Amino acid sequence: MLVDRGTVKIQDSLKLGVLRLGERFFAADRPKREELAAAEEYIERQLAGLCKRARSFAPRRLIGTSGTVLNLVAIARQLEGGAPLERLHGSTLRYKDVLRVRNTLVRSDREERQALAGLDRRRVDTIVPGAVLLEYVMRALDIPELTVCEWALREGVLLDFIRRHADEIVESETIPDLRRRSVLHLARRLNFEESHSQQVARLALALFDATAERHALGRREREWLEFAALLHDVGQHIAHARHHRHSYYLILNGELMGFEPKEIQLIATVARYHRKGGPREGDEELEALPGGLRSLVAPLAALLRIADGLDRSHFSVVRELDVTSKSKEVAVSVRTAGHDAELELWAARRKADLFEAVFDARCTLRIGD
Repeated sequence: MLVDRGTVKIQDSLKLGVLRLGERFFAADRPKREELAAAEEYIERQLAGLCKRARSFAPRRLIGTSGTVLNLVAIARQLEGGAPLERLHGSTLRYKDVLRVRNTLVRSDREERQALAGLDRRRVDTIVPGAVLLEYVMRALDIPELTVCEWALREGVLLDFIRRHADEIVESETIPDLRRRSVLHLARRLNFEESHSQQVARLALALFDATAERHALGRREREWLEFAALLHDVGQHIAHARHHRHSYYLILNGELMGFEPKEIQLIATVARYHRKGGPREGDEELEALPGGLRSLVAPLAALLRIADGLDRSHFSVVRELDVTSKSKEVAVSVRTAGHDAELELWAARRKADLFEAVFDARCTLRIGD
């Protein structure tokens, strides 16, 4: 890669790895003159086009990464008689030092190379082609100095992943639960109205808790209701018309992580019934659910519909709910922060029919004291 002031000008990938060069050209224990000549001729052919383009930029510094380059620098330091560096990252090497290491290595056999200070013994068979390649590049481009970088392809892949998935990484730090994180990630990907969806989820859970004696559902169902509330409007990403059906499709195919398929099906179905007609026998969405989960759709959707109505304006007008329950009546009293909630009450009353059918009780809604 050739980079000029932070901008990549040239990048290419060539068949010049040290394993490939070693197996192809360096069969002898001590490299032969003809082996070196053949290797350099091959390197020259491979790099001809790249070097021609690179020379127009008059590069003055070469940055080398990974183990072979790090080993060559470590050997050079030892040949100079200096103390081993605790860290090689950022250290520099002049061309004449690279040439000295190259000449030392090509004159040595395997046993002599193993005795060299600074050489990782695992690289005893690949260090020669690495030195020949590095020296050739610096000579061909007339580059006077090599700078060492301990980071390489692996770190580059990680940095690229971090750059492209920054929001998800922040989510993983702030939302440790995989299921909740996956739901919010899908919702944000589909540009949901977060304040409204969070308000509806909050109100739905308040209703769930206040009517626990009637529905007798537990923690698992409570979580499914919350996730359906958070995702109930994602269908708006496609269109407002029939958005409840679009929400169903998007949740079903949103690749939510940490869920069993039947859970995703249930969440999608509850979200689908947050508006328009309630669940009816024979509906394909219900038929797609395992039998044990079908009976949960109506009570969860009933709570979601009222909660959605109580944020009809999308202004989070309702602050708290007080629920009192008698045998045939559930009274919901809403408290606001001084705002007019008549629109919310009107919408919730319109959507209370499923609640009344499921729980066999009249649902009344009013402004609290």
